[in-house]
Amino acid sequence: MIPPVVIPYGSGTMEFPIPPAWRVDTAQTPPPPEIRLDDAALHALEHPVAGPRLRDLARAGMRVTVVVPDQTRACPTAALLPILLAELARGGVRESDVTVVIALGMHRKLLLGTGATRLHVEEAQGSEAAHYRDLGALAPEESGLPQSVPIRVHPRTQECGLLLSLGLVEPHQYAGWSGGRKTVAVGCAAAETIAAFHGSAVLEHPGTRLGVLEGNPLHRALEATARRAGLRFVLNLALNGEGRTVAVAAGEPGAVLVDLVERALPYVQCLVDSEPYDAVFAGVGAPKDVNLYQTSRALTYIAFAREPLVRDGGWIVTAARCPENAGHGPAEEEFRRNMQAGTSAEAVLDHLRRGGFQAGGQRAFLVSKALRRYRMMVVGAQDPAMIRSCHLETAPDADTAMSRITATSRADARVLLVPGALATLPVPRAVA
Repeated sequence: MIPPVVIPYGSGTMEFPIPPAWRVDTAQTPPPPEIRLDDAALHALEHPVAGPRLRDLARAGMRVTVVVPDQTRACPTAALLPILLAELARGGVRESDVTVVIALGMHRKLLLGTGATRLHVEEAQGSEAAHYRDLGALAPEESGLPQSVPIRVHPRTQECGLLLSLGLVEPHQYAGWSGGRKTVAVGCAAAETIAAFHGSAVLEHPGTRLGVLEGNPLHRALEATARRAGLRFVLNLALNGEGRTVAVAAGEPGAVLVDLVERALPYVQCLVDSEPYDAVFAGVGAPKDVNLYQTSRALTYIAFAREPLVRDGGWIVTAARCPENAGHGPAEEEFRRNMQAGTSAEAVLDHLRRGGFQAGGQRAFLVSKALRRYRMMVVGAQDPAMIRSCHLETAPDADTAMSRITATSRADARVLLVPGALATLPVPRAVA
């Protein structure tokens, strides 16, 4: 009997029974070497990949702002922040002079997760940006984007002598890779800035690619924005698809990003068959499966991979409870409204192209675009009616899902399992 396909489901797993005549491939990457996070972070701070040590940038009496990701990111902020603070203290900075800013972008407010209750903590929520600082417009020749972008950022990024960030470097649908510059350039930006970074002209630019930095206009724009905001130093880490630490690096943001991408690739990128599959099972798991907005990333990461992974009309399947339904933040609400604005995915895409959209609508744009080519299913959702209202298919459990998939697939179907779809880059052998 062929083993079941197993993908993450919350903090557990879900098993999909596979017909005996089917073939299952797994997007496998080698395990990274065992790394103690605290030791690796200390080494990174002692040996920056570029630029001076953090203790040499700091000085007594300096006000410091540290930007950290929100809790939908798997960044171990609570473990990294004390190590960063200790390095600042060696440069004479007192904790009373440090402000932590949670980079929410347009996601829901959640004043948790820093592990630093004694510090002053604020949230950067782009929809509440009346007090944000205007840094002028980013011109097309500076950013590579087709239009100028108004740059407005959280005031705490400017009201300091030193701006730092913690973050996670992982494949990103639009920016190529997250981390480095993005935690500040998007996470601390105003709604109109974020919307401009995610407009349809950016999404459909041939350089806007998952896992690609070279020639990516959004990557270039985010680097320019972070420089203008004054981001001097980052402490970042890269994870593999199983959430294990691959590497930690610190120093100048651009150099850290390049370094971690290079070190992460052997543990993130893997070769798969050249012929597209009948179905791909894409794992999400906690914390990204908290809502449909975040969960849908796994579906579109597969749909818009470097080369097609799924045959036309084939399935992309994930399992997620989505306890927050579509999501509670402004971006999540914009996603839901747009997905429900048409009677079909095609109608949603037409609506978005004609009327434009705010930050969060980019998820609706990509999901509806993917639905024109593939069938996409979320299994085990808490509110399946909400999922269906967004034009995605649902099933209450794995058995029901497989009944529907087998009914529309070949008797000798080929399946690809991607357990950690948000941090795995499957590449067909023919183009590797």
